[in-house]
Amino acid sequence: MNTVKHYEYCLDNQIITTNDSVINGRQIRANAGLNPASDYILIEIGNNTSRSIGLEEMIELRPNTKPTFLSFKSDRSFSLTINERGYEWGTEQISATDIRRYANIPDEHELILDSAQDNTSDSLRGDSTIIT
Repeated sequence: MNTVKHYEYCLDNQIITTNDSVINGRQIRANAGLNPASDYILIEIGNNTSRSIGLEEMIELRPNTKPTFLSFKSDRSFSLTINERGYEWGTEQISATDIRRYANIPDEHELILDSAQDNTSDSLRGDSTIIT
């Protein structure tokens, strides 16, 4: 009788399986061959949010759930706000497609870049890229 539990998570569109129910950010990176782990930012995609995962931060994996992570070769994360919700990203640029995907914004909704730095508002069309 096999009592070993397998846990899954998704990193950069790849499913990774482990026997560990608790894993840290360093292990998640290493399991995907992202070495040295400190050269990569790990972003967990949540329900209309995202956050960076530190090297020693513990993540609890559960059966029948599959947390999703993205990796970026970078030493810093970037913050942005979409519809009054905070997001973190691994590069200073993010595409309109990624904003729609991770913030669950329908295609028929217009994306407006509201920049407090230059007091302007611009409409983002197609697969525009913005700098956070």
